[in-house]
Amino acid sequence: MEESLIQGVNQQGTLNAYIAGLMDGEGTFEIYKCIFKKREHRNVNIMLANTDRKIIQIFIDFLKQNGIHYHIYTYDRKKSGRKIQYHISLVSHSSKIKFIDLIISYLQKNKEFAELIREFSKYRYEKWLTWRKNGGNFKNRGNYFNQEEDDKFYQKYRMLRDASETISQTSYNFEKDEDIVQPLLKNKE
Repeated sequence: MEESLIQGVNQQGTLNAYIAGLMDGEGTFEIYKCIFKKREHRNVNIMLANTDRKIIQIFIDFLKQNGIHYHIYTYDRKKSGRKIQYHISLVSHSSKIKFIDLIISYLQKNKEFAELIREFSKYRYEKWLTWRKNGGNFKNRGNYFNQEEDDKFYQKYRMLRDASETISQTSYNFEKDEDIVQPLLKNKE
């Protein structure tokens, strides 16, 4: 990464805030349903998508610097006249927990989602550690992962999503007079 232009400032805090801003604007925090071997599961996704290679490189450097595991995917859309899009996805529950812990205090829009994802990831990570400690046998995996508990997290996520603002809703509180669309005035001839 280039040498910082900010002197005498907590540069790690500044970088954490920058990454949080990226995640608020371009990132995704989600719990989703997936089906594996005819069984429904819940999974967590923390991802950043962008077309700017410099931004992606800053994000990757941040992840590497903090020991956070990730996968990067590229979608070549040049044939359709668009830029290559990069998706960086965090892979392990421990990495997701560490990542959220680093940026949570700087998040604005996605803070509630990040808190829920962190709670769910901690729950799943503890279950996974118990399963591994007891031999990690796939035949008894179902004894450690509770579908009802996963569904509770998923339902909380859905409630947050349904209550969150969408693109069609504004986050500004205009005065009543300011919120009226004014018709164009026609020139009187």
